[in-house]
Amino acid sequence: AALRHPAGGGGLVWHAQLLEPNSTIEVGADGSIKPRRALLPVRASDFFASLVRLADGRWLFSGVLNGWPGLTLLELRSITVLSKSLMGPDKIHRVWKAESSTEPPSMPDTPQLSVRATLRSAPWSAEGYSQEVRGNVWWFFAQRDAGVKSGLGPIFAHGEDIIEQSAASPEPPAQAVRVHLFSHRYARAKKETAKDRLTYHSAVLIEWNHSRFTTVVELATLNGVGGRNGKSNWYHDKMEAQPALYRHMPPHMIVPFKGEFAEIRCSDVPSTSLDEFKQYIAKYTGSGSGFRFIDPHFTHSGPVRLSHRSQPDIARYLLNYMGRDRRYTEKVRNCQAFAADFFAFTAGKKGIEVHQPR
Repeated sequence: AALRHPAGGGGLVWHAQLLEPNSTIEVGADGSIKPRRALLPVRASDFFASLVRLADGRWLFSGVLNGWPGLTLLELRSITVLSKSLMGPDKIHRVWKAESSTEPPSMPDTPQLSVRATLRSAPWSAEGYSQEVRGNVWWFFAQRDAGVKSGLGPIFAHGEDIIEQSAASPEPPAQAVRVHLFSHRYARAKKETAKDRLTYHSAVLIEWNHSRFTTVVELATLNGVGGRNGKSNWYHDKMEAQPALYRHMPPHMIVPFKGEFAEIRCSDVPSTSLDEFKQYIAKYTGSGSGFRFIDPHFTHSGPVRLSHRSQPDIARYLLNYMGRDRRYTEKVRNCQAFAADFFAFTAGKKGIEVHQPR
């Protein structure tokens, strides 16, 4: 355990809700806690039974937290309670701290409004999805068997492994030939809010020299696909119980999304050209249930003007981009900023702006 979770800070932080035996929070009709919830509920008895103490004094949660395959071997940092106050607002205070508490962690003896455990992933989680591979970029080679005689079939890769997988085909690496910047609003089952009408997602479509498929490249919140059952707007099977993307994702990437951090996603899609991709977008454009896009705009197109423009080259550029800054912010470090940067870089153009509502 100590080798898989070395000492040190910087890892992703998680908050779990510790539930009393009679709690009904996130509990199903059969009395069991609903799995894979954003709140990360867990019975207190199960939580403390899964704690192990390492030789260096740290306490690790060794179970699988709330059924999320990627949430295991987490270092317990603190236990916080929300207490009812007779006068004034309810009080929040920590009853156990990893740095200073001498007693083993335990559930408070007296009833509380809520009890929360703060846990931390290993330090390497600040740099990638696994201990062995760095880089918060992933690529779903969903069309790997589309005309390629390798017989490999679809493959999911992340971090530095993308470069190895992109070169795994017996054919020469694909070369990027054209790029297209597009934007859209998200279709929602309920009525759009004022903010929804002003919020556009932007991405870049890459056309390759083999013309067998294209690739959607986008920046979004970290773990946003693994944390939402593998649902992707770029594939017809999005609403299936187990989309192909989800089936191919490694278990360690099935964790809740982290809105303050970013990742770059590359999705090979069946469309062989921009026109075919526009037809796909049109199929799912509309308001209400079953639709995905509203008001799509393809604002920029151009040839790729890079000397080194193979699929491994593109992957390296994206890894370098994410390696400089892993933040995600709604106003600055977002999908639109990345799409404009990536298109400008690959097409060799200046002053690129994404679509803005009027």
